[in-house]
Amino acid sequence: MKWDELKTEPCSVARTLSVIGEKWTILILRECFRKNTRFDGFEAALGLPRAVLSARLKTLQEDGVLEKKINPEHAGRFDYILTKKGRDLRPVLLTMLAWGDQYMMDKPTMIVKHTLCGCDIVPELYCPKCQNKLEAEETRVVEVTQSSPL
Repeated sequence: MKWDELKTEPCSVARTLSVIGEKWTILILRECFRKNTRFDGFEAALGLPRAVLSARLKTLQEDGVLEKKINPEHAGRFDYILTKKGRDLRPVLLTMLAWGDQYMMDKPTMIVKHTLCGCDIVPELYCPKCQNKLEAEETRVVEVTQSSPL
């Protein structure tokens, strides 16, 4: 399988990877969730070449993850704003953060807080019916066919 064929694969993971799997893309999204919305802000935070940053931002716009808007406070400058599609990637990044804290760091570098009550949160999956926390060995993925109901 070639990288440019991921968008047409009959697999949601492959198609998602076609949008967020390029080098630097997840870190650009991390910056967006940190309220960094400007080209120069991304450049300063990430230190990647301008041409690479420009290409990644263009791809994220084409994929509907970011929207480029004129910044009314700074003439001729733009903000890159997460769309709903982009904001819906937040659980992906939070899960990556939790995994990285557990397996890649000696101690966490960030804490995610619930803004309404101040509680520290760690993303976890729960069954919507019984409300039990889901462990990997307690789940299975079932392929949906044309004849099977969702």
